[in-house]
Amino acid sequence: MNQVQRQPKPYLDSEHYRQMLVRDGERRFQEWHTAFLEHQKTFRNATQEGVGKASLRDAASQDNHQV
Repeated sequence: MNQVQRQPKPYLDSEHYRQMLVRDGERRFQEWHTAFLEHQKTFRNATQEGVGKASLRDAASQDNHQV
């Protein structure tokens, strides 16, 4: 029978893995922070215009459907 030679898995050293985790954490934070700023902007605009609670609830539900 033919034997298939398996190549060893390319393991990451701990420093490279740590750098990957840091980059992923920074990316996730930026995504969260951008969404937070949009929600904050919507809230501030709605409260400055004197919009009632129902309109705030509608704006929040529209934002949730976009995600």
